[in-house]
Amino acid sequence: MWARFSGYSGGYAYYKEISNVITGIISLICIFLWIAFSKELEKPSKERNKLNLIALISAGVLSTLIITVSLFQNLQLYKT
Repeated sequence: MWARFSGYSGGYAYYKEISNVITGIISLICIFLWIAFSKELEKPSKERNKLNLIALISAGVLSTLIITVSLFQNLQLYKT
């Protein structure tokens, strides 16, 4: 797969491969955000940083929304 990125192959197929790679990277970032959020929630309530929790959940929701929209766009219900 990475050999294809060495030169511009042109067209929609190249765009779709790049899109899939970016979606995968965002998915990994999303996983790490939710893990960090859950680790922050495991702390006692006096040690929790509320601003950190708000930032983590906001970034987590946004990245999850991006992944969901991307996956629905790639979903082919009707082959034309």
